[in-house]
Amino acid sequence: MTEHLDAFNEDPREIMAAIDARLVSLRTLIDDAMARSEQEIGQHLKDMARHLEERRIKHEAARAELARSAERESAEPADKTAEWTRARDTSRLHLRADRLERAAAAAMYIAATAVEEAAQACLAALLARRQAIAIQIQRADEP
Repeated sequence: MTEHLDAFNEDPREIMAAIDARLVSLRTLIDDAMARSEQEIGQHLKDMARHLEERRIKHEAARAELARSAERESAEPADKTAEWTRARDTSRLHLRADRLERAAAAAMYIAATAVEEAAQACLAALLARRQAIAIQIQRADEP
């Protein structure tokens, strides 16, 4: 793939590695959540929220890029590409490839953000469950 995948200033391999790392981190987070204090979990949630807010603008731009590309691809008949190939119209073929590469980069960025949002949701759910259990235990200990 070319430099057009750099639309969101990240190498696609780095984005895929980040997605993989986040999934590993999510599994570890779930396994280790009970060993952490509520304050640690709360701080981690705040850090995640801040990071996701920083990504929000790029995420919205990625969604718009992906939507534009899908709209353009669906509006462009498949026989157009075949026609360009037969006519050896490399400029149009390269422009199409550039557009699809930008869409791929946008989709990977969206996926990476979705994984982070899922991790945040899991951590919030774990914290909520932990708090509910703590209240339940307190009630059971009351006379």
